[in-house]
Amino acid sequence: MNVLYSLAIVISLSGSLTPVQASPSVAPTIAISIPQDLQSIPIDTTLIYATANDSLIALYRKAGNKTIWNTTSNREAYIAALRTLSTEGLQPDDFWMAQIMETETRNTPLDTTEQMIYDVLLSQSFYSYIGQISNGKADPKELYTDWDLKPNSGYSAILLLDTLSHNTITKTIEDHKQKHPIYLQLQRALQLLDGYPEDHTKTIVLKTRKILPKESNAALITIKKKLVYWHDLNTTDTTSNYYDNTTAKAVKQFQKRHGLKADGIIGNNTVVALNISKATRREQLIANLERWRWYPRSMGQNYLIINIPDYSLYAIKNEDTLRIHKVIVGKPERKTPILSSKLNYIVYNPTWTVPPTILNEDIIPATSRNFYYLQQKNIKVYDQNNNRITASTWKKDQAKNYRYVQSPGDFNSLGRMKINFPNPYMVYLHDTNHRSSFGNSYRALSSGCVRVEDPIALSEYLLDTKNWSKEKIQSTLDTHKTKNASITDDIYVHQLYWTAWMDDSEKLQFREDIYNLDSELFHYLNH
Repeated sequence: MNVLYSLAIVISLSGSLTPVQASPSVAPTIAISIPQDLQSIPIDTTLIYATANDSLIALYRKAGNKTIWNTTSNREAYIAALRTLSTEGLQPDDFWMAQIMETETRNTPLDTTEQMIYDVLLSQSFYSYIGQISNGKADPKELYTDWDLKPNSGYSAILLLDTLSHNTITKTIEDHKQKHPIYLQLQRALQLLDGYPEDHTKTIVLKTRKILPKESNAALITIKKKLVYWHDLNTTDTTSNYYDNTTAKAVKQFQKRHGLKADGIIGNNTVVALNISKATRREQLIANLERWRWYPRSMGQNYLIINIPDYSLYAIKNEDTLRIHKVIVGKPERKTPILSSKLNYIVYNPTWTVPPTILNEDIIPATSRNFYYLQQKNIKVYDQNNNRITASTWKKDQAKNYRYVQSPGDFNSLGRMKINFPNPYMVYLHDTNHRSSFGNSYRALSSGCVRVEDPIALSEYLLDTKNWSKEKIQSTLDTHKTKNASITDDIYVHQLYWTAWMDDSEKLQFREDIYNLDSELFHYLNH
């Protein structure tokens, strides 16, 4: 291998160590072998600086510009980790796995230049791997404007030397992996799904609006085959077009696993879910694994976690789920943002200051047609000097400069209380004056904030009971006056988004991708 070709190879490894910018598809195949430990040798600094990679330059400068992957046990430990990439939903090409495996298994010994090149390749691969298992391949802040998550702690290039010198590759990798139970469930779900055979059943075509139990319908033959494939129906009789009780029970189980109303009525939503292929579900699992690598490694000992597509809030303390509440989340055009924060106080009998989006899209157009719309909604208007604006003084060209405040009461859009936490989107958890909506299976209905079912009970859970007993909370509500209650415990809130997992009974769970994020993310990860 001549020097110019060697330099070209190293240049192909240049750029940031972040996996998004790496270009593993152009990495060379190095047909050489490493049968045993290697002797540390100096690396031509021209090759290192040709990478134009500050992290690699700093790493090798710290190492005295010598090779660092000399111990067979370190390389074996790293290769063992690469062999498990499929369990993480990661792509081998992102880490030059084929080149590494070929290098380690061929019988031709390394010459000096080849050893230098291979050493740099291993370092690039390792940091790409650590980067992906720590923070994912994609950066959510580059993909979305409504995601506010802090990156997990990365891995300093310099610290690789300590890892290699102490033979702690395996421990280092495990320390940087996501270990939340949902992530582990997703890994098991991917393994389970990969064990399914290919689905060759036809697409279900429903020519009627719905199918009820004890009816006959030609589509039932294909529906039964789909239910058998997904392990919801245990039968060999898939030739009958009659909707019997056994099939109805299977349909209800399928509906429950997909967050649908489990009524046994086969309508459009059920058919759409049944028609989703194994390949698409696998893409969904991989997209969700990626998102969970973005999420915090530690969510706190005491926290609320909201799964937006499942419309659910879980109160977790010391790894136990103590409460579950239904929630209503932002509609697709006004998405609930993804964030992590810390609860700070609760407001009973809150006023509601109309936020800019609702003001511009709803309130001002309605007020322009009829100013008394504001009176009907118990909304008062103030100018910048806090002077009250009336019908005669309200001006449309000044409307965006006014402050619109809804008075407390059962009619208030926030209901009887809200739970506040710092965030850049001005969102919070709150009650609602439309409580019947919690009975819907589709609950992406809000303007971005999260509405909580039975929020008073949740507030009792969050507050210090010595200062805020159930009786005091009720008496405060009865005053119809606004009052704040501080949350003194360290309780965190995580508004997250995942559409797939596996439950404790080893059943696959899927939810509608209400914000259409799964497919887009999967294709981003594979291009």
